[in-house]
Amino acid sequence: MLNYTDNELAKITENGISNLMYIFAFDLKAKIPDTLSALETLPLNDLSALFKQVDEEGNNVIMLSMWGSFEAANNLLDIFKKLPPHDKLARLTQANNEGETALMIATQKNPRLVPKLLNLIEELPAAAPATIVKQVDTTPSDPIISIGNALMWILSFCDAKTIAPNEVMAPFSRLFNHLATNDKTTVLQQINKEGENAVLLAVKYNQDYLPAILELSEKTTNPTMIAQTLKQVDGMNICEKAIGYTWRNALQHAIISQSKQPRTPNPVLIILTAIFKLSPTLQKGIIEKFNDEESISLINAVKSESDQLKLLELFVRFNPDKLTRYTDTPELLLQLSQLYQQNENLRTKALGSNHAGNSASPLEIDMLAIRLSGNRNSLFYSNFLHASTQAVRTITPVISSKGTTSLTPLTPQLDI
Repeated sequence: MLNYTDNELAKITENGISNLMYIFAFDLKAKIPDTLSALETLPLNDLSALFKQVDEEGNNVIMLSMWGSFEAANNLLDIFKKLPPHDKLARLTQANNEGETALMIATQKNPRLVPKLLNLIEELPAAAPATIVKQVDTTPSDPIISIGNALMWILSFCDAKTIAPNEVMAPFSRLFNHLATNDKTTVLQQINKEGENAVLLAVKYNQDYLPAILELSEKTTNPTMIAQTLKQVDGMNICEKAIGYTWRNALQHAIISQSKQPRTPNPVLIILTAIFKLSPTLQKGIIEKFNDEESISLINAVKSESDQLKLLELFVRFNPDKLTRYTDTPELLLQLSQLYQQNENLRTKALGSNHAGNSASPLEIDMLAIRLSGNRNSLFYSNFLHASTQAVRTITPVISSKGTTSLTPLTPQLDI
């Protein structure tokens, strides 16, 4: 065993910090080359003993090195790789007094080391990767603060300006593939103290990672889990009356984000692509939560007509009552009517076997209005009929007998 009194690197200075920890935590560049050389010459047992030492806050030298320079920590990890698997596992699963592992600290203090740590974790014995990526931080001194598991730390701190998302997610995805389905589910459904899961964190703080996170969800091959992940709303789960927490799901946050600062690729479309793959039952739980304003914003956030049609189809199928309150938005009513006029498939889904042809008849428009509004006495019913008339004027030009183009309005039939 290492003789702590004889070995300068193992000597404790203050707060339980050894000389070795101090050198790497404070990036003492003048001492690092000689220190690395000394570590190279140590027997494995002595090396293992040095890496086991922790300070008063529970940090080992690997964890503290993440606070120093990339070069120094990178070289230290190369030496660390020489340790036997059980030693590496013990150090990488080790958490400090706030529940933070070396990987978690790296995401915040030295993001460029995250891929290397993920590769090290992937090389560990079979159960190790799941153990490490499922670990969750805790802060006993302040239980309100909790970021979550390692993936959630990545999404919180690995800014695309510091390291490209694919550099982080490529090794994480490989590691994730090794996990059992229940472990994958645990990682993706983990919720922090603010009610956020990985998808919500990506939408709210790090949209560059959103496609990769949804791809991870699909790798679970569990559509129910994917739907639950997309239904999750944020909000502090220990203080339900907390001010400033919005209780929105990922799609709702994506709409808000896109309306404030449009991005390419559009996060709304990225999430909708995942939703469109789900069964109608699972889609319903996500869509039915939307209020009027959000429903309008969602449709406006999607510029492609084909995607708008899919959205309207979802609303007609699951949440028609939301559409009945668009009485103060004639533009959307006109758009809705145009889409119904132009798309036979959409009308068929709304009317079922009552639909009779490629174009909407006056009777069918009346039936659609009733289907969406519930009765002929509603303001929506009147407005929809009016908008349908406008829609036909817009999209149904005919050639008159004189050879000129005119617009033939549709006169809705009000009695069935």
